[in-house]
Amino acid sequence: MTTVNKNKIKELLYAEILYELHITQDKLKLFNSKYQMEFESFEAKIKNTENENFSEWDDYIEWKGFFNNYKYLIEQKKAIEDENIRVA
Repeated sequence: MTTVNKNKIKELLYAEILYELHITQDKLKLFNSKYQMEFESFEAKIKNTENENFSEWDDYIEWKGFFNNYKYLIEQKKAIEDENIRVA
């Protein structure tokens, strides 16, 4: 049997979250650069456009996924930093 230290698990999880955050931030930057606006502005624009642009809608769906993942990862990062975690 192997014993695993809680702090080691915390460090590994934190490193994984930082890695995922880096990838997600890069994807968000690509969309911000492509459309020259932040996600919220693009979302408002696309939802208020009468003529659908399928390419923009495809980007919107992907962008929204990365945006939501970013918010989730930030919450997870904060939970670890605040030591608000439980090992089950």
